Amino acid sequence: MRSWKGGCAIAALLTGMSGGVVYAQTSPGAAAAAPATVEELVVNARKREERLRDVPIAATVIDQRLIEDQGQLRTMENLLANAPSVHFLDTNSTVNSEVSIRGSGTSRGTNAEAAVGLYRDGAYIGGGALGGRTFSQWDLFDVQRADVLRGTQGALFGRNAVGGAINVITQKPTFERGGRAFAQYGTNEYKQLDLILNAPITDHLAVRLSTSASDQSKGFFFNPSRNTYYDATNASGERLQVRFKQDRFDGTLLAEHYQAQLTPVMFRVVIPNGTSAAFPGGYVQAPYSYPHNGSDVGKQQINDVQATWSYNFDFGRLDSSTLYRDRRSLFAFDSDAVDAAELTRIRAANTGAAATTDPNGQSVTADRTRDVFQDLHLSGDIGSRFNYVGGFEYLKLDSHSSSATGRTPTPASSSIGTVAPATLTIRSKAIYGLIGAKVSPTVDLSVEGRFTEDERGIAINRFDRGTGVIVTPSRFSVTGTNKPRHFNYTATADWKFLPEWLLYAKVGTAFRAGSFNTDQGDPRGAPIPVAYNDEQATTYEVGAKGNLGRPLFVALTAFRTNTKNALVQKDNGCRATNPACPVAATNYLINGGEVELNGQELEATYRQGLLGGDLRLNGGVSHLEGKIISGIDVGKEPARIPRWQLKLNVNYRHLVAGRMFGFANVRYASESGGKQEINPDMPIPFSAATPTGAPTGAIPAQLGPNLLHDHQLTNLRIGVQQDRWEAAFYADNATDERYIVNQTATTNRLNQPRRIGIQVRVDF
Repeated sequence: MRSWKGGCAIAALLTGMSGGVVYAQTSPGAAAAAPATVEELVVNARKREERLRDVPIAATVIDQRLIEDQGQLRTMENLLANAPSVHFLDTNSTVNSEVSIRGSGTSRGTNAEAAVGLYRDGAYIGGGALGGRTFSQWDLFDVQRADVLRGTQGALFGRNAVGGAINVITQKPTFERGGRAFAQYGTNEYKQLDLILNAPITDHLAVRLSTSASDQSKGFFFNPSRNTYYDATNASGERLQVRFKQDRFDGTLLAEHYQAQLTPVMFRVVIPNGTSAAFPGGYVQAPYSYPHNGSDVGKQQINDVQATWSYNFDFGRLDSSTLYRDRRSLFAFDSDAVDAAELTRIRAANTGAAATTDPNGQSVTADRTRDVFQDLHLSGDIGSRFNYVGGFEYLKLDSHSSSATGRTPTPASSSIGTVAPATLTIRSKAIYGLIGAKVSPTVDLSVEGRFTEDERGIAINRFDRGTGVIVTPSRFSVTGTNKPRHFNYTATADWKFLPEWLLYAKVGTAFRAGSFNTDQGDPRGAPIPVAYNDEQATTYEVGAKGNLGRPLFVALTAFRTNTKNALVQKDNGCRATNPACPVAATNYLINGGEVELNGQELEATYRQGLLGGDLRLNGGVSHLEGKIISGIDVGKEPARIPRWQLKLNVNYRHLVAGRMFGFANVRYASESGGKQEINPDMPIPFSAATPTGAPTGAIPAQLGPNLLHDHQLTNLRIGVQQDRWEAAFYADNATDERYIVNQTATTNRLNQPRRIGIQVRVDF
């Protein structure tokens, strides 16, 4: 266990995320002369504008200043490194990485929806067979803020908000002429250029044009077979927004296009000595060099049209968010993870090893998801004692995906592989509402409710790629529908027992949509069930938030979540060490029973003048414990839940000469404890055996493949700013921490090593 744990409670009292406050703009020189003052953050955590400090919700706001302090946060991993109880499952590819909040389940290589509600400008963007479990890099471009709501949010935010909900809010056109240019150059010849132009056309009409392009020609992960880098990437996007504002109406129309070549789902084969009859001497690939002869590719293209508007009546405010999103995603990988020359070398070093391995195994998954989303809600007050929200949502989603395999024809089978197209459709309707009542000057009660009706359908088949003939086993030809209905609620009581302190208690429910396992895997593997049902969660939570003096704001939360029909990942048994099916495993989901999670969170924000400058500290600490209390894995620990997290952001700004300020930003994020999977994949530690011919340092001295690997990441940013320009040096993973982000019985994936570079920003 990491040494920081002993002092985490003390550290948390001086650190924390934005707990509902932002600071008034004061010069660093003045900060030491007078205590820092605060302004209140206004958010839409309950579908209406409220001060975050007054909302009985555990929430983190990652505002524009925090984003800019860290040099523009363009990945979910960096964005969410500022929020406690939030874990980012990094598969090395943004196509199928995902987010977990408060231990909510992850999908990991399946087509399940995330257990977190994903919203952009109030519109749901998740779902589909591929690419719908996280935000794209483009979704995080030109962002005003991100609201991270922790705990079940099923009543107001709806589907999949089991662990919570994230709403990323885009910068909208303003009625001031201006713009921004941002350039970055860094490790592996990474280059990025952003340009933003904002202009008023009339007193009521404004436009905003945003464009970004990035390219990285080299990388850390090399493929000697193809003389390419796995993590070489490029991306470009354009966004046009038009805003009309007059009297009580304010509306924005957005259109955008984004396309990218992304890091693929790359992995490294690691088989310790003596753990497999197929590899008696073991086999391990070098940490950052994998001889895959198949095509390893990750691609994504997104086209969006979105309209958001509001109208203020005398009795309330009507808000609407309408989105059409066309998302195309693809990833391909070498399913056997070796080329012919490497296979020959393995066989020479291991008599009888990998006798059935085909060095030309290939897997390709592609998906096109088109969805239409509509939210319309009315919010307001009834006198001075009551408030309300009422609205409806509609989601129409069509996902057309395919899973293809490639192989070498043999006398026993002339097939070159198979292709399995699948069509998934979702039609979802919901009505929701909130009623709040002030029962005394200091006590409020509120009740939220939502009724959701889904209709989901699936059609899967499998064909031989060479002949086009349908593959005959019935398990590969599936059609089906289901029509689940859910009622979710949240009931809350809060007490403002001091002018600057709020105490609350709540209970709430949410569901994570069930679906279908569209990839039925290799015919040689175990059969995969076609469908799984919705999981349902109930959370009990108590919390308090308020000021400890003017410069320090803290929020404390304790909770318990019970999840029934919890979605559990399994695989079909295929792997390099299985002679009957020596290809990458196919993951799938089942309903595995009931899971109980208990957790505590403490977060705070601190600001104070220091040595004539301005010091800001934001951070948080969280602790999670989970157990499976019924089902096939009863008594075991759930997967992918770090027990401890510590997150800290320190920013210091000081006048150095004339109008020039110097600044430094340090962001620290640490995780420890927890399991990779529910069931251990191997019974021995990694360091217990050395594979034949293993490269030096190939196997880190870790405890074993079933444990999440403790790690500490530190990002640094140092620079100067004057008037409208800024220049900075940055170092991501400054200490060059190396660890395994994901691991199975025969593979693992490593994190990104240290990256450094420079950034220049000019506002005009």
